[in-house]
Amino acid sequence: MMPVMNGMELVRRLRQDPAAAAVRILVVSGNVDSTEGDEILEMVDGMLSKDFLVDDLLETVRSIGLRRSARATG
Repeated sequence: MMPVMNGMELVRRLRQDPAAAAVRILVVSGNVDSTEGDEILEMVDGMLSKDFLVDDLLETVRSIGLRRSARATG
């Protein structure tokens, strides 16, 4: 848990801030219900549920990087 706001609120604020528009967001959570999960997936670049494997983390980060590169060149 985050002390001041939950992760969903943080993602919303980042997405509303023009200065943070290019920030890629990878959510790592152990507490996501299906409704919140669907909503947050629409706003983030990747999501992992705890306990994840290191290989899953690396693949997700690579995937986010590849999508970012494709957007920049596309």
